[in-house]
Amino acid sequence: MQVTQIDKIFKYVNNIFMEKSLILIKPDGIARGLLPIILSYIENCDLVISEQKFLTATEEQCRKHHSIKNRSYGATEEQIVDYLSRSYIKNKNICVLKVVGENAISKTYQVKMKIRNDFVIDTLEKCHLEKRALHNVMHSSETAEEAEEEIEIWLKK
Repeated sequence: MQVTQIDKIFKYVNNIFMEKSLILIKPDGIARGLLPIILSYIENCDLVISEQKFLTATEEQCRKHHSIKNRSYGATEEQIVDYLSRSYIKNKNICVLKVVGENAISKTYQVKMKIRNDFVIDTLEKCHLEKRALHNVMHSSETAEEAEEEIEIWLKK
């Protein structure tokens, strides 16, 4: 029997303790048209997208996000802010997804790693030479605490 999106939503509504994760489809992922692929991977993991929006990242959001992550892989805070907020896509440059379901953190991490392995064409060496952030297509929360903080940054009014 195939599980439908309605079944997933019903399961979510009936279990308020489902794990949450935040996914950011970054400007390079949007520009390269990877959103439909990422959405299909999420759906195949039996996760529910409970909230989705496109937004223009603000400098404040980027700085708050960077302070949580604190894993810049050699990029400076300014390079991260530039990548996320002043990118080559000026309007609606990021897709933000709040995803819920059983083991959402680990499942979205697996999606992120598959996407990065299959589609990231950037390298750390190139970033260091060009003094910029790594263009790595997407982000996902790595802990429940991180997810809560990130949801607050990216989805709260």
